[in-house]
Amino acid sequence: MKKFLLLLTITLLFNQCGYEKVYSGKNLNLFINEIKRENNLINNELSDALLEILSDEKSENRFNLEIQSKKFTEIKSKDIKGDPSVYVLKLETKVIATNNRTKSKYENLVRKEMNYNNNDDKYELSQYKSEIEKILIRETVEEIISYLTDIR
Repeated sequence: MKKFLLLLTITLLFNQCGYEKVYSGKNLNLFINEIKRENNLINNELSDALLEILSDEKSENRFNLEIQSKKFTEIKSKDIKGDPSVYVLKLETKVIATNNRTKSKYENLVRKEMNYNNNDDKYELSQYKSEIEKILIRETVEEIISYLTDIR
């Protein structure tokens, strides 16, 4: 019974810690009017994430964005036979932000990369590569938000 009460108390204490999303939108005071982009998977995921987070319609800090992204996969190292053993996935994103209030243009280049090992199972390798892309996109979104917060 004592263990149950202790577990219940700890659960209630940790449950009330005030967890809140880092970019919940209400603290950022930013709004994206429109995003111009080429229609590809990375640009679409970037713009969807930004529009979801930066949706404070009451904000005076309104931006139009233009996003251009490129994805590269390079061989970082090879094994003794000369087969690739480690790859690096690079994501470069150019963001041009126009502040609607001041009509000022700002340009930023975000570069993210991550290494990963080769795998004989090509399906598993493609799944892992897709997870790495998601991580790089999330990191890019965080950096874009940080940049927009600084220039507002």
